[in-house]
Amino acid sequence: MPAYVEDARFNEFESDILITEYIRETGADSPRDRATFLHHFPEVLEGWERGTLNGSESYTAFRARVGAAMADVLQEGGRNLVVTSGGVICVTLAGVLGLSARGLADLLMNVHNASVHVLRMEEGRLRLELFNATPHIDGKERSHARTYI
Repeated sequence: MPAYVEDARFNEFESDILITEYIRETGADSPRDRATFLHHFPEVLEGWERGTLNGSESYTAFRARVGAAMADVLQEGGRNLVVTSGGVICVTLAGVLGLSARGLADLLMNVHNASVHVLRMEEGRLRLELFNATPHIDGKERSHARTYI
């Protein structure tokens, strides 16, 4: 088995900072439940994409950081495993699927923790083969383990 490599470019974006900025800028209440979060989070990511919210890095910088890390993985060729967070997964998928920040938010709202996603390189481009699979927690006895963001 090959050695693993830790790559900080696959680290998650700091959503707490963005949400705090959004609350300060809009006067919105802090999300306390999933319904409120579902309403406000797409607006947070759209503001980040437009540059009206900055976070600890710009949306463009986040996409570039993750894109560069993925490019390095793909350059290695063969089969690779990347273990990372929902935002990194979804910004990668947004690039593959041509989605805006709102589309990224829609994906992110439903990514299960510990889910499996498969991308396949075909004809020089990445294609989504599997999204949000959780066979290891699908059984009734493990349903309590299924969580979102």
